Amino acid sequence: MQNLAGGLAVLVTGFGPQNVPLQPFGVGFGAGCALLVTADVVAFLPQAGGAASWSLAIPNDPAFAGVHLWSQAGELAAVSAVSNGCHAEIH
Repeated sequence: MQNLAGGLAVLVTGFGPQNVPLQPFGVGFGAGCALLVTADVVAFLPQAGGAASWSLAIPNDPAFAGVHLWSQAGELAAVSAVSNGCHAEIH
C-alpha cells in the first residue's frame, strides 16, 4: 500500500466477493466506498513513510490448487479510503 495519510492501514482477505457500502458505518468513508471482499481475515498493517506491506506464504501443496482469494486494502482515518478489490487463484 502506498500514499497512506498516517491512519490505520488495513488489508482484508477473503474467500469470496461481496459489495457492502461503507459510508453508513460512519468512519470517514465516502459514498462510493464499498467492501468488495468477504472479511475472512483482517490484518492491521504498520506503516512507515506513507507505505505498508503484507505477504502471505502459501505452502507448496497441490491441495491448495484452485483456491480463490480476494483482497482489498484500506486506510481508516479522518477521511477513510479503500482500494479496488483484487482476485487471485492459486495454481
